[in-house]
Amino acid sequence: MVIAVRADFYGRCAEHRGLVDALRDAQLLVGPMTPAELREAVVKPAAAAGLLVERALTTRLVEEVADQPGGLPMLSHALMETWRRRRGRTLTMAAYEAAGGVHGAIAATAEQVYGQLSPAQASTARQMLLRLIEPGQGAADTRRPVKRAELEEWADPEVPAVIEKLAGARLVTADADGVELAHEALINSWPRLRGWMDEDRERLRHHRRLTEAARTWQELDRDPGTLYRGTHLVRAEAFFGRPGQHDELTSSERAFLTAALDAREAERRAATRTTRRARRLVAALSATLAVALIAGLVAWQQHQTSRQEATDTTARRVAEVAYGMRTTDPRTAMLLSVAAWRIAPLPETRSALIGSAAQTELDAFTDSEPGSGALRLLVDSGRTLLSSDGRTWQTWDVATHRRIASGLLPDGQVTGASPDGRVLAVAADSGTGLWDVSAGKWTGGTGHRLPPSDIPSFGSSNRSYLVSNLDGDQVQLRSVADGRVLFRTAADDPTNVALSADDRLVAVCPTPVR
Repeated sequence: MVIAVRADFYGRCAEHRGLVDALRDAQLLVGPMTPAELREAVVKPAAAAGLLVERALTTRLVEEVADQPGGLPMLSHALMETWRRRRGRTLTMAAYEAAGGVHGAIAATAEQVYGQLSPAQASTARQMLLRLIEPGQGAADTRRPVKRAELEEWADPEVPAVIEKLAGARLVTADADGVELAHEALINSWPRLRGWMDEDRERLRHHRRLTEAARTWQELDRDPGTLYRGTHLVRAEAFFGRPGQHDELTSSERAFLTAALDAREAERRAATRTTRRARRLVAALSATLAVALIAGLVAWQQHQTSRQEATDTTARRVAEVAYGMRTTDPRTAMLLSVAAWRIAPLPETRSALIGSAAQTELDAFTDSEPGSGALRLLVDSGRTLLSSDGRTWQTWDVATHRRIASGLLPDGQVTGASPDGRVLAVAADSGTGLWDVSAGKWTGGTGHRLPPSDIPSFGSSNRSYLVSNLDGDQVQLRSVADGRVLFRTAADDPTNVALSADDRLVAVCPTPVR
């Protein structure tokens, strides 16, 4: 931490003036002070000057300054303002609070001085104070010393008077080398200055960069290679190129920006001249090329005409074939009609294309790997294809052609299925049983196997099935769940029976008498 030991630490003591003058503007690198050291920094100078400090004030000052960045300068200023409002020889808490405290003392002094400035001086003070600050990027804002030469290049007649008033209020320090803020704490303690920083932060960053770029340009004897170009110049022009914005720039900064703008304009003029020369050259070459093109145009047109006739003939033939295949093979007809249209957009090819597009395409679908002994059935109202091959079964979505489910079967051959495809009739040597594909087990009762020759006829409700040829000429309606007989009747021809859609009626057709 850098602490500037100044003559106006917070009291002017005549007997210590020689020591104070010797320490003026000296800078020492020291660590942060402990609370005890801060207490001594408040009490001992006061005692040496014959002053008293209220104990409550000392405690308050130590609590507010300890571990605070820039605390000592704020402490110095607060004690000075408290000393001015002292009662006799005692620095009181009331005087400290009247001064505004550690943060308020600096802000009050700065605001008082700013209020005494004329409008022109206030504008100059704002520009000067902002020039004395380096905007932080991801860090706190810091003081920026300004050289005397930089101030002399700033063509503002109010600069000397403003520096004198700010220095008189101990807000800035001025010497032969230049000017800088007296307290870095002023940046955060004075709301008006903080507001200026927040309002012009982006502009200040570009101003600092412009200042450094102008200094480099001057040090390199105004080398054109160091001038702003591209995005940097566009941003600098946006912030400082309009009328009235040059007032806050120094003569070097204005000269640098003007030189950059002039260089850009010169480059634009050179580019314009180059473009004009290129256009004239292109015009001459175009005229020469036009003469050559006209010479070969007639021959090319004759050749193109013969080629186009051959192409049109080919397109008509393809369209004719596509038109003839619309009903037998719509997909191929569509592909051929598109090809004919791409070959030549003729009325014949357009008619073939429209006719093929209007023709309904027939969908053909089967399972992916049908075996020689595979059984295929449409279930679920024709929306699902059930296939079985050996000991495996699969179901497919007819619309999307995708497999829905698959599973294993017991030994035997699938001979039928329920309308929803959930129950399969599996014929084996021991008889025909019902296999529940969802549960993966037999259903319909284990003791109700059908003869291998009987194929059950399932009802639409999926709850019952019809069988015949059992115990002679007999028809039975059984439950899918447990195999129990729901209804039985005799029939002359057991194979000539049918079940109603709701499984409530059984139609038995007797053999006609001859």
